[in-house]
Amino acid sequence: MKQAALFGIDIAPRTGVSFGAGLSASPLQQGLCAMRILLVEDNEELAMELRKSLVSLGHLTSWASTIEEARKELASTQFEAAILDLGLPDGDGYELVREVRAAKSDLPLLILTARSTVQDRVTGLKSGADDYLTKPFAMEELVARLDVIVRRLN
Repeated sequence: MKQAALFGIDIAPRTGVSFGAGLSASPLQQGLCAMRILLVEDNEELAMELRKSLVSLGHLTSWASTIEEARKELASTQFEAAILDLGLPDGDGYELVREVRAAKSDLPLLILTARSTVQDRVTGLKSGADDYLTKPFAMEELVARLDVIVRRLN
């Protein structure tokens, strides 16, 4: 099994992704609705692994590598959740979080970043993010956190 250790994702040759016992079936296989997720991440390798993992679980996933691309996606598509990095080439992800909240959107936002200080996490949450996860991370935890923030909204 190839290990993408930096990102905490195990890539299996046949199925694409191995998540452990709790995440083997997709939401569609479990009778749950798939989510439409916006992934805002400038690291293409990580973005493709995340996207592949989320798609394998039955989620529809759009990818934006910049704040500007994310703005266009948000303007044209209704998402059930967004996962966003903070260090983006055209600005700070906090800016996008504030914009989404200023527009009175209740879109569930999960920050996924390498910034790991308490102050970073507090700033992210006070900016309007619903959750904050640091890299490296376990895909199981990311999916569980997404489920929780979407469930809170519903």
